Formats: sequence, structure tokens, C-alpha cells
Amino acid sequence: MGINSKSGSHEVEKVPQPLYNGLSRNNGIPLLQNEEENRLEESETAIQDFNAMKNVRAMLGVGPEREEGFDAGLQTTKRKVDVLLAARKSVLMSIAGKTGSGKTVFANQLRDMLAADGTHATIISSDDYYKEDGKTLDLEELQKTILRLRAGEKVGKLEPAPVLIVEGLQTIEDETLGQTPDDRVYIEAPSFQKRIAGRLLRDEESGFRTIREALSTLTSLSAEDLKRFKQFEADPDMRTVDRIVRNTHSNPNDPTLYIDRSKNTIVYMVGDEKREEVEIPPSQIPIIANEIGIEMR
Repeated sequence: MGINSKSGSHEVEKVPQPLYNGLSRNNGIPLLQNEEENRLEESETAIQDFNAMKNVRAMLGVGPEREEGFDAGLQTTKRKVDVLLAARKSVLMSIAGKTGSGKTVFANQLRDMLAADGTHATIISSDDYYKEDGKTLDLEELQKTILRLRAGEKVGKLEPAPVLIVEGLQTIEDETLGQTPDDRVYIEAPSFQKRIAGRLLRDEESGFRTIREALSTLTSLSAEDLKRFKQFEADPDMRTVDRIVRNTHSNPNDPTLYIDRSKNTIVYMVGDEKREEVEIPPSQIPIIANEIGIEMR
């Protein structure tokens, strides 16, 4: 508490404010120093509680915290980010999952929830950092981008922000990001058959490739392609995951695909509409059905 030398009145000294405090709002009104310290203590205690719960789960062998569906997972993740931001200037989030699991949807909805509370978040997609071969992730470039954004630099179209959300297949690994994320979320999703069907539709809508082109690739997999597929479909080390979010969203009009054994074709459906049908070499059918997991009808 300071005293105005001219008027003798008391003034409240302004203290540095965090970029965003999710525990309570002050609407721009300066806080007393002890109130600010109390808030920081509360946030630090909350962080310790999150970490304590993680350690207890590990000791009991029950794995990471599990949330049923997007809504619960989003709310918990939003609260965790709020708590972290109350005690530090920036937060690095990692959202991982297998192809088509819903990582991008989750990241976008989390960003929008934070924006509604006045917190800016920037999403970094690891898909944008594959080398020209389309198979190898450029770890050096991805890590440089994260470091520059955290230092307050703009990188291309990416703006620095209090919250950086990195989403991609392998983004829960420290080796991928070059540092340890503050919070790691893994999106658990249905079978590959359902996930890849949704991914192919998004690829076509974005202009990346047509569904027919993708199906043709699926029907001519090499041994190297199959090896890479198994790597992408392998479960990560769940000991490093803070939270598993189960994607249970479904719709009668969701796309799907299957093998028509009577015609030796792979069929792509959107709802009741047949969108594409591509012939499969007989030698590829066991691979697609057994190794990849596409249903036969």
C-alpha cells in the first residue's frame, strides 16, 4: 500500500499480472500483493495436485487419467491449462493420437474454449513438418518453430501465444518436441477402419488427394508401407500421458469402408451412399483384411 505525497491518500500499488488467470477474474482492477501471492499459491497447489494424482496412478499401475468422451476431456484439459497459466507465462500442450482419432477437432475446440475466456492459443500441426518424401518428420524444423514461438517470435502464419498446442501422431514424445510438454493428452479412438474412412474424406475435401487415389494406394501396399503403418498404429508409452480422452462421437452418416469379397473390391461409403469402389489384387486382400483390419463382407 503506497501513500500519495500530494493528497496523502492511499493508493494500491499495481503488481504484475499473469497473462491470464483461470482461477478468478479481476477485470483489470489491480490486486493487493498478498492477494496475488495467494492466487499463485493456489495455482501451484493445484499443479501439485495434478502431478500427485498422476504419480498415484503410476504407483497403482492404473495408467493415466481417463475421460469418457470429448466433453469431459475438453473441460478437464481447459481447467489444467487455466491452472498452469496462473503460475507461469506460457503453456505447451501436446495432443496426440492415431490417424483420424480426432486430434485436430480436439485442438480446435480447446483453442476456441480458451479464446472465449480471453486466452489466445496457437495450434501447431506436426503434419505441416513432414519432409518432401511425406514419410519423415522434420524434427529440427518443428522444434525450432516451438522455440521461436515461445520466445515471442512470429513464424510464418503462426503467432506467438500464451498457449501453444502441438497436435500430431507422435507429439507426446519429448524427442519429437525437443522439450517436455506441460500437459499431454492422448485421443483414444475406434478401429482403424472407421478412423481412416473419416481421414480420407477430410483429405478429399481439403484437396490433398481424392478418395479414389487413397484407396488405390491402400490396395497396393509394399512391405515398407506396411511397416510404417504398424509404426503409426503402435500405442505410445502411456506412462508419459497425463490424460486419455476417448472419442465416442459417431453419426449414422459417418463414412466407412469395407472389402466386398464377392467382387474383390474395396468400397467407400458415406452413410448409405457408395462413393467409390476400387478393385483389389487377390494377393492384397489378406493384407488389407488381416494386417490393416478392413472388414470383409
